[in-house]
Amino acid sequence: MTLSVAAPPQHPSAGEHRRPHLAALDGLRGLAVIAVLLFHGGKLQGGFLGVDLFFALSGFLITSLLLAEVDATGRVDLFAFWGRRLRRLLPAVLLLLVGVTIITTFIASVPERAATLNDGPWAQAYVANWHAIAGHSDYWGSFELPRMFGHLWSLAIEEQFYLVWPVVLALIAWRTRRAHRALIYVCITASLLSLIQMVRLFDAGNPTRVYIGTDTRASSLLVGAFFAAAPVRSVANSLTSRLGRAYNGVAAIVLGAIFVFWAVADGVESPWLFRGGLLAHSLLSALIVAGSAARPTAMASRAIGWEPLRITGVLSYSLYLWHWPVYAWLSEDRTGISGWPLLVLRLLVSFAAAAISKRLVEDPIRFKAMWARGRSGLVALIAVTIAVALFWVVIPRPDTAPATFTLDQLATSSSAALVTTTAEPVSTTIAPATSTSASATSLASTTTTTVAPTTTTVLLDPIQRVFMVGDSMAFDEWPGLAAAISSSGISIDGYVFPGIGLLDTWVESAAVAAERVVEFHPDLVLYQASQWDFGAVEDQRAAYSHFVDVVLGAGARLAFITIPPVRQDQLKDQLDTLPGVMEELAAQHPGQVIILNGDGAWGPVYVQDVNGDKVPERKPDGVHVCPSGAAMFAVWLMDELQQRFAEFTPAPPSEWATGSWIDDPRYTKPEGICAKLP
Repeated sequence: MTLSVAAPPQHPSAGEHRRPHLAALDGLRGLAVIAVLLFHGGKLQGGFLGVDLFFALSGFLITSLLLAEVDATGRVDLFAFWGRRLRRLLPAVLLLLVGVTIITTFIASVPERAATLNDGPWAQAYVANWHAIAGHSDYWGSFELPRMFGHLWSLAIEEQFYLVWPVVLALIAWRTRRAHRALIYVCITASLLSLIQMVRLFDAGNPTRVYIGTDTRASSLLVGAFFAAAPVRSVANSLTSRLGRAYNGVAAIVLGAIFVFWAVADGVESPWLFRGGLLAHSLLSALIVAGSAARPTAMASRAIGWEPLRITGVLSYSLYLWHWPVYAWLSEDRTGISGWPLLVLRLLVSFAAAAISKRLVEDPIRFKAMWARGRSGLVALIAVTIAVALFWVVIPRPDTAPATFTLDQLATSSSAALVTTTAEPVSTTIAPATSTSASATSLASTTTTTVAPTTTTVLLDPIQRVFMVGDSMAFDEWPGLAAAISSSGISIDGYVFPGIGLLDTWVESAAVAAERVVEFHPDLVLYQASQWDFGAVEDQRAAYSHFVDVVLGAGARLAFITIPPVRQDQLKDQLDTLPGVMEELAAQHPGQVIILNGDGAWGPVYVQDVNGDKVPERKPDGVHVCPSGAAMFAVWLMDELQQRFAEFTPAPPSEWATGSWIDDPRYTKPEGICAKLP
């Protein structure tokens, strides 16, 4: 047997369009892509596992083709294989890359345009997954700020598999006549190594690296490849034959188990997925693939091959390519609709785009265009690849620098937010000034008065040391606030970092925050409440009460800052009970625990540009803040502190608001996130 890397033939010797087409396998493709469509539409939390069904199916089919060639010729014609794969996959991708980039240039936001241009060349080179890993991207967070080509990580993994796996099989065929048995050992060994790598590298805070890494996801493809080996297929054929009609029940159980995975898996909230769960799902996927191939006429296979599912499966490649940009373009903000009506609109446009791509580009090049084969096809491929590569160079790039603001704009922004808040008086319990000490004991009796939200009649003791705690919202607020507090002669420190939240038990943030508070010995602790503090009211009360005890035990007061308004689609369930928990604690600890209503800074609803000056105070993800917003928040908070604490004189914004802090990377990553609005 010989290893072949011969020049591409003029006509395909094993053209994949000539192999038998099994309706059940197309149906499985349809199920897989539907799961992904529902996941990205927010309707199926584990639907991302449809990609793993794709992987298992691809590993099975590609390995079956390669082994058939080995059986027939004793070798693998690598160039012929790669030529067929490129002719099948590349035209649609190039159309997507160019088309999406042009459309995005005209209709999308600056950060979306910048990300598209940054990701495009890597997507063209089929290394989008490693580009995302190198950039420390968060796959799960990408749904808040869509990257038009973010979904191409899976295509990159498949293409890398298509590049390496035929070489492995060619070497096996070259070295042994028992290629099928050797392949089994390779698949088992490599799958286990891949699983070990996933477990070793898994990070509960951000599992992106193991979820989109080729090395850690290879097992899903290799499990499918395992079932393509003749001895395994022989066992599958024998078992399904012996089962007879009972096979339909077994197939239903396997499919049911897959659906359970799709129903219960929840990305970063399901660490078990990355400790063997993904491999188990891939094994189930490979089982149903192998069973459908072995018993194509069984009732279960005919059900899976139901015509609507089969047609969806035939469109699945184009549908997967186009759906994510379509979802990003047709956002709730742009369309003004949400929920199922929005999803239906997205699906209709996605199916239309997929059908056009397949009918006008993919099928003609794949089946009809003779120039796409042989040497002429190679020349055309090189020419088009170079042209698209030049496209990334010549297309204009947007200005991605954070929008600058003036002190006048800052004052206008703050005023605009303030006038939108309620002016109804509220009953506020306030302690008169007392001497500060290292403990929280001996506080004077309290006085109850009816005042406006930012008015106090008795000032609390002076503060000299302030500590801030919070998650990614506070993380963005921090640079401006730290500059303002420091300029006012107050020492400030904080524990602010993405992933914090008093209810985030999986990162132990509450314990770390408590330790830092005790170490700093502050007079005042600011806690920026978060949408991640959602949960049962009992859990909220327990976590907040514990933090109050820590702060008061350290001799400090605690100020809860209410959750800033977020975009409607970013709201979490079970947040409506949080204000009540804060009020309970403030009532239990009058003068020691206070509540600052953040609506005074942001207004009652999320607005990206508070005063309409094209300088965004909030990021387009609907949650976080830009430099202008951080400065606006600091101005508001300084005013709140001045009205509550004796001897506190805020530094004027001219001393701190336009400092170097506005160039912090948190306001520039991803590119254009805080750019001037169009």
